[in-house]
Amino acid sequence: MNEDTEAEAAARSRRISRRSLLIGAGGIGLATGGFAVGTATGVIKLNPVWTHTISSIGQLPAPTTSTDVAAVGQVTTTVANVYSRTRGANLNLVTFLPGHLDPATLPVVLLLPGTPGDPRRTVPGLSEALATEAATGGRPFAVVALDGGDGGWHQQQPGADPMDVLVDELPDWLAAHSLRGVPVAVAGIGMGGFDALLYARRRNERHDPVTAVATVAPGLATSWPQVSSRHTFLNSAQWESLDPLRHIGDLGRAAIGVWCGDRDPNRAAIEEFVTLAHPQVVDIGRPGHSGTNFRSTLADVLRFLARNLPGSVRG
Repeated sequence: MNEDTEAEAAARSRRISRRSLLIGAGGIGLATGGFAVGTATGVIKLNPVWTHTISSIGQLPAPTTSTDVAAVGQVTTTVANVYSRTRGANLNLVTFLPGHLDPATLPVVLLLPGTPGDPRRTVPGLSEALATEAATGGRPFAVVALDGGDGGWHQQQPGADPMDVLVDELPDWLAAHSLRGVPVAVAGIGMGGFDALLYARRRNERHDPVTAVATVAPGLATSWPQVSSRHTFLNSAQWESLDPLRHIGDLGRAAIGVWCGDRDPNRAAIEEFVTLAHPQVVDIGRPGHSGTNFRSTLADVLRFLARNLPGSVRG
């Protein structure tokens, strides 16, 4: 009996080592099993504090199969190929599920990474942080993201509006993958932070608001000359019609969290947004504007989202 137990333990160790090699190389491989994740310490403070911000660090190639699955700690990452009528193209739908819980029971948080937009690379450490957050005893939730490529999710040219993908098409895809059909909260990074605020606005205008929006280093601006060089809007009128700074009241009553560093090129506009929107959490100004300090910021973002899920007790 003891020999059999030791053999099983050795086999399990080999499986974990191989999974670590796959994930460390940036790939998504097929693995089974899992290991316990340590409980995080500390709680997020709701008074303004200073921290680092993040930046995108590249994009992985699209998966070669329609669906890839990898178990990372207590989080399962699934990449599925979905077809968007609005964009007329296939997109990668990435799902992060904590533990072995029934997906249908989990609230869903929509994540909009910066561009290039593959969350497997632009959000390093997400699986580990989500597993740790679930282990702290807070309400677990699923994170879903769409690989938006270089385009982002606001309209940049005449024709179909990419935001329609998130508002109209995403719920059906989630339901088809046994998830709750409509995200209850949204988070975004860089221009994905701009789009997260726009998504919250669209949901509020449809009388189906999100409970929270977390925005990290959002791509806000104070003037059209500052924006025009980005080539991400049709013209100044279109930018003004979408600019969160000009539509604070349209965000509704969603709890807002804002994170950015002192070297963020959009810091002046972000501080103006903070003054106007009165976020629940403000985390601005500690030296740094790079992905090297992302993990600590990510943990705070996940705690903020968890405490603002429907039914959670805010503290």
